Amino acid sequence: VALEKANTAEKKLLEEVSHQATLIGLLLDSIPDLIFFKNTQGVYLGCNPPFSELVSHTKEEIVGKTDYDIFDASLADFFREKDRIILDSAQACQNEEWVTYPDGRKVLLDTLKAPYRNSDGVVEGIIGISRDITERKRVEEELVEARKSAESANQTKSEFLANMSHEIR
Repeated sequence: VALEKANTAEKKLLEEVSHQATLIGLLLDSIPDLIFFKNTQGVYLGCNPPFSELVSHTKEEIVGKTDYDIFDASLADFFREKDRIILDSAQACQNEEWVTYPDGRKVLLDTLKAPYRNSDGVVEGIIGISRDITERKRVEEELVEARKSAESANQTKSEFLANMSHEIR
């Protein structure tokens, strides 16, 4: 009877773990940002569909690969250096990076990479989340240009009014 109860409890625990894993997978797949995670050696352990789209490989093709298998050498070097800093410091790191999709489209990504730890607090790898900020950056630059133009127009108007005031006197 005790063995039967233990098997039932173990079965319930396994069902709960499976349920939680399914929920986490669904959550990852529903997020529009690019998400990936890799171990301390830089081997990809998983990703979501937007990341797969970026690298033009399926999740199954990405898992087990490194940056050098997926990106050109200079970009892979950049990623590995950022990963090394994160792993050495055990601190998160954020940066902006331009990447090119296989179709030639260039986007600016705001990427946050952070170490992930096991239940004992030991760093086991890196999780990364990247958001496409290309449009936001373009709008910000347009606003800066519009502000400069408005300030220039205001300066021109002020000079004109000062000259007219002087002429009237």
